[in-house]
Amino acid sequence: MNDEVLGDIQDILCDIGDGPYVEGAHDFAQQWVIENDDMVIINDAEALWECITGVLHTPLGKIDGVGLEGYGSELLTLRGQVLNYHIKELAKVYIKNTIPQFKGRVKDFPVIKIDEVTDKINRRTKLRIFLTVDSIYGRFSRTTYI
Repeated sequence: MNDEVLGDIQDILCDIGDGPYVEGAHDFAQQWVIENDDMVIINDAEALWECITGVLHTPLGKIDGVGLEGYGSELLTLRGQVLNYHIKELAKVYIKNTIPQFKGRVKDFPVIKIDEVTDKINRRTKLRIFLTVDSIYGRFSRTTYI
């Protein structure tokens, strides 16, 4: 690849990384930087949260590839069901079952709170999941919706 094309790609990637596109991120700067023409992931709590939401929003086994058979969560199978005690407990089990996918970066999800919210525009019910994450980057809390 010539230097002009590499420069264009680098400019595009830097433009994408400039905006605060992570919902709920605090003091968000960038998820990655470019060093020696390679993208390097910044290892911090925000990058880990993006990984967690990616896993929770992907059906288990949906992604093909070596070592990716176990990527994802069974959480999406609960979408559309009436929220009761049993569904909440099942959702907690599904969330905790994802811990091994984070290769030691997530120690535990000590707090998992689940409730339903209705979107006023579409009138669709969603699960609101509040997670506290114990990780190698410290403890942090975030909310995601399924």
